[in-house]
Amino acid sequence: NGRVSTSNFSYPVALQAAPPYTLDINQGLNLIANQFDRGSNTLNVILTNVPDNSQLLKWNVAAQDLVEIYTFVAASAAWLPEGGTLSPGEAAFLANPGGAYPIMFTGSPRVPALPVPLTRNAFHYLSRQTADIGSWDSITGLPPEEGALLLRWEVSLQDFQTNRYTGGQWQPTNPVVNIGEGVVIWLPPPPPPLPTITCPADLVTNVFGGSVAVNYPN
Repeated sequence: NGRVSTSNFSYPVALQAAPPYTLDINQGLNLIANQFDRGSNTLNVILTNVPDNSQLLKWNVAAQDLVEIYTFVAASAAWLPEGGTLSPGEAAFLANPGGAYPIMFTGSPRVPALPVPLTRNAFHYLSRQTADIGSWDSITGLPPEEGALLLRWEVSLQDFQTNRYTGGQWQPTNPVVNIGEGVVIWLPPPPPPLPTITCPADLVTNVFGGSVAVNYPN
């Protein structure tokens, strides 16, 4: 058993063994998610038997770029540089230099920790923290707000499909995120602060041709 945590409360949940899932890794970039815990979730444990020179590209929120790049070297059966991980809740591009192949993910289900801390006006590569169909709410732990974006990767096009939340609904479609799929999340910047109007201590205004003194407390 575990607990699901939110910003306001936590409640117990029963953790059940989840069946493994398999992803078809196509040639080119694939935006994937590992939704199980296996040890420390190192790449050498969760991504084995991939083609030589495969690469995993991870997003850095502060840099707003794919700055973490790991390469699989078949001769040593290892990802380099060492120390690369892919944990539940994260998403990363897996670059496949060859033909399509399947890869299976197994492990222990994680207790989701929600909501996910999000920086406004910044892109985040995320996934649902458990092996289930995902949505904005289940991935972030937050309701969508006006102007929010959820981008899904179209492998066949090697490009993003953008969904925007506006007028209380998603356009062009309500995004449904598959098991093992990573997405990109974006929140708009905060609205500008309301202007502050300071009234003078004494204000004299004309009313019907006469003058009226209006006194405001200091």
